[in-house]
Amino acid sequence: KGYTRRGAAGSYALSVFGKPKRETPCDCERSNEPSLLQTVFLRNDTEMFELIDRSKGWLKSATGNGQGPSALTLKSRSARIDQLRSQLKSAEKKLKNTKDKSTIKRVESERRTAERELARLEEQVREEAKAKSAVVDRTPELIREAYLRTFSRYPTEKETALADDYVTAAGDVTSGLRDLLWALMNSKEFVVNH
Repeated sequence: KGYTRRGAAGSYALSVFGKPKRETPCDCERSNEPSLLQTVFLRNDTEMFELIDRSKGWLKSATGNGQGPSALTLKSRSARIDQLRSQLKSAEKKLKNTKDKSTIKRVESERRTAERELARLEEQVREEAKAKSAVVDRTPELIREAYLRTFSRYPTEKETALADDYVTAAGDVTSGLRDLLWALMNSKEFVVNH
């Protein structure tokens, strides 16, 4: 019997890297030899990407994106802010052009509700921008930690500069660090030494 992806979590990865099937009580069943399957697993297996990106993993906790908003949420919130601003302008026009007390009362109530929601959404945007800025400020520290987690050593100045340039060019620190982790785990130093 071989290992399947439907088995226990990580059993496929363990089998690729030499975990014995435990058919005999001998250590000779374990394989310590590198294989092509190991290289392919590290480079493109979905389980590998899931391990890097898991919700309780280092990447999510270090960048604060474990529960952060998705791009869709950001887009819909931006659209809602625009809609509320338009609604407030419309309410101002209605208040200037009407004399009916019931209409004025209704429009003022709608305006107050829209102002509260707009203030809440704008505060969320400010808080997320502040959090993102804090992560960007920590980029060199996060790069050092990525090297420590993969190579068990600090990066050289040249490695730090290259990694910082790449993470900065990625636009999003989280995706830049994800790519850096993947590259480090696929380097000869990691594969051979760890």
